[in-house]
Amino acid sequence: MPDKRWDADGLRRSFKGVAEDAERYVGQIKARSKNPGAGDEMLLAEHEAKFRVYDHLSVNRALISREEFLAELAKMRAESAAPPRRGVNSAEFQKWYEYFIKDLIEQHRLHRG
Repeated sequence: MPDKRWDADGLRRSFKGVAEDAERYVGQIKARSKNPGAGDEMLLAEHEAKFRVYDHLSVNRALISREEFLAELAKMRAESAAPPRRGVNSAEFQKWYEYFIKDLIEQHRLHRG
């Protein structure tokens, strides 16, 4: 039986907004620092990973149901992410990529009716 509280379109819009904000922040970090320090490198990796996760989900049809959404997150978690854009620390990016997926899984498992 479908969950009437599940709002796939609302989630897509929300995820699209998060992705756009993260991408904008990546651009701001890159613009302000041609030689980023460790703090900027971490922020760059964090927001690049956030963009990648949320952008993927904002266009993915797997949001039709909570079960399909959680299955898509499990698939993303099991597969390696494509390498980040040039200038982004790969290890830091992967850590954040996995964090955002795990966080979404936990959030949406907790909200089961």
